[in-house]
Amino acid sequence: MIKTRPQSTSYQKGLWAESIGLLYLRVKGHRLKAKRYKTAFGEIDLVTETKNYIVFTEVKFRPNHETAAHAISEKQKERLRHAALHYLQKSPTEKMVRFDVLLVNERQFPLHLKNVIWSD
Repeated sequence: MIKTRPQSTSYQKGLWAESIGLLYLRVKGHRLKAKRYKTAFGEIDLVTETKNYIVFTEVKFRPNHETAAHAISEKQKERLRHAALHYLQKSPTEKMVRFDVLLVNERQFPLHLKNVIWSD
């Protein structure tokens, strides 16, 4: 059973959004590798695995998808890249790497934006 979103703190709202996001990704066939993976560089909300990819996912909770889509700064993207490199050094893989954003709110189905953070 899915609990309703708590009303109190941004942290609790973020945890709720991550739980909904993880459930959504599992339904899509992802296997959880790490949740809230912390490094000195930053934190990755969800690290999952599919048949072909290791997926680093940033989960954003906002009142609507439009405001959430612009919630990731260039500085945060850089921290995510460094944290992902740290993860990959600790857990090498032959799979391709992808950075996704999962937009979650109370009124809409989660919006999964694939391969939106990484750029060379």
